[in-house]
Parts: sequence; structure tokens; C-alpha cells
Amino acid sequence: IRGIFAVIIVFSHMKSYLDTSGMFDSIFAKILWLIGQFMVTMFFFYSGYGILEAVKKRSDYFKGFFRNRFLKTLLHFDLAVLLFFILNLALGIPMTLKKTLFSFTGWESIGNSNWFVFCTLALYLLTLLAFSIFRKSKWGATIFTTVLTCGLIVALAIFKQSYWYNTLLCYPLGMFYSLLRDKIDALFAKRKWCYHVSLWLCIILTAGLPAAYSYFNIGINYQILYIIMACTFTLAIVLASMKISANNKILYWLGVNSFSIYILQRLPMITLRHFGLDDNNLIFSLIAIAVTMIIAPLFTLLTNGIDKLLFKRKQN
Repeated sequence: IRGIFAVIIVFSHMKSYLDTSGMFDSIFAKILWLIGQFMVTMFFFYSGYGILEAVKKRSDYFKGFFRNRFLKTLLHFDLAVLLFFILNLALGIPMTLKKTLFSFTGWESIGNSNWFVFCTLALYLLTLLAFSIFRKSKWGATIFTTVLTCGLIVALAIFKQSYWYNTLLCYPLGMFYSLLRDKIDALFAKRKWCYHVSLWLCIILTAGLPAAYSYFNIGINYQILYIIMACTFTLAIVLASMKISANNKILYWLGVNSFSIYILQRLPMITLRHFGLDDNNLIFSLIAIAVTMIIAPLFTLLTNGIDKLLFKRKQN
């Protein structure tokens, strides 16, 4: 599933470098517009889910969390930002000192994708705070993480655009799903109709809320509905994955390298545009994808090697 959404993200980012005025190109752009921020929901969901699963397996998981999860992710991100810095210097692309410094935190960008990593790091810190307070209560920590995430959403809504915050609740949603998974599986095994009702309810809410918002002129902020739709979309994918298998070697490879693909894909896109090679959408796309698929696994090998040197204790 991560592999599928990694591909969607590549095409979504590529769209901003292309001329989509053509008939087929506009259809392509429309499809990506409809998917919108939903393309990152599963990454937030699996991140929250994975942390709770690790806590359930190892009670001392958070002893090395800051170093092995937060700092490791930040280091990987900063290595990629350094590549963009070097590329900008080589191509003569102007950068301010302030923007460059803040780009290493994810708050700003010098051409790289940034908001997702910034929010992920922020969610890690909030989770660490929650589990530091509720050391012996997974439920307490999960609920408090949710409250803190809502606070983060409000804060980001003040300073940033909506795409920075309208999918963040999928992260604690993954934590709740981890806590309830056994009960959910038991319920669906015992009462299969519950599964089908849940799946179709999530699909209907995801597809129907925008129409209801427009038709009934609902007097609330649309971003609130979007946050709800992001969660129902995520649950729909999770429920569908119970019945539909998407396993194959290509998707697995894409999933393993999804971070590298996400963080490096703009390098060839920026370079191609700089040299005026964005006139032909097909050639631009093929070259950008090919280069990304070459450098992404190399970057993964690099970060894995660094991790072995700096982060000896394995973190699930």
C-alpha cells in the first residue's frame, strides 16, 4: 500500500512541473486533484499504528525513541536537503540564509518536499511527550496524543496552508486502530455484515461529504470536513486491504524506498526544468521517474549504512 501511494505522490509532485492544459493531461491532473492530500494519509496512519505495535511488543520502546526515531528521521531528511542545497548552488538558484537554515527543520523549503517530514517529526515529539506522562497507559497516551495533535492542527492553521494539517489526525487514528485491532478482527469474523457496513460507510462518507457540503451549504469550515474525510478514506483503505491483496515485489520495493522516493524526486524535476526540458511532458516524466528510481535506492543504502554506524539499537 505504501508503494502504491508513493507512486501517486511522484505523479502529484510532477504535475506542478508540467503543462496540464492538454486533454489527457488535464484528466490526469483532475484525478490527482480528486485524490488530493489523501495520498499521504496511509503514511501517517501506518506511522502511528507502527509505534503502538512496537510499544505493545517492547515496554521500554520510548527509552531510545528520540534518538532512534526522531533524530534518525531528521538526519535522513537533512542529508536530502543538503543535496538540494548543493544542486541549487550548482544551478545558480538563489537561496536566502534564513530560508536555507529553516529548510533543515522542514519549516521552509529550498526546492525539496518538506511539510510532511516537519509534521511527522512534530507528531513524534508529541507522542514522546504523551508517553512520558502516561507511562503505563497506552490508552491515556493515545488519547493525549490525539489532543496534542488537534493543538498542532490549530497552530499550523494559523501559519501554514491547509495541506500542512488536514491529514494529521490519521496518525492517532493508526494508534487507536492498533489498540482496537484484535476486537475489530473478532467482530468482523463473528459478524461479517459489520465489515461490509463499515467499509461502505467509510466509502460513502468520503465520497458524499463534499457533495453534502455544497448542496446543503453546511455552515462549517470545509477543512473540518476534509479532516473527517481523510480519516474515513484511510479506514476504507485499511478495510479494503483485509480482502484485497496488493503484494508484489515491485510494490514492496517502492514501499521500502518510499521515503527516498518522496524526498529526492524533485532533484531531477528541478534539473530538467532548469535546462528547459519540461516542454515535452512524456520525456520529462520518463526521465524524472527513471532518475528518481535510480537515486532513491542508493540514498536508502546510504542512510541504512549511516544508521548502522550511528543507531546501533534497532528500532521497530
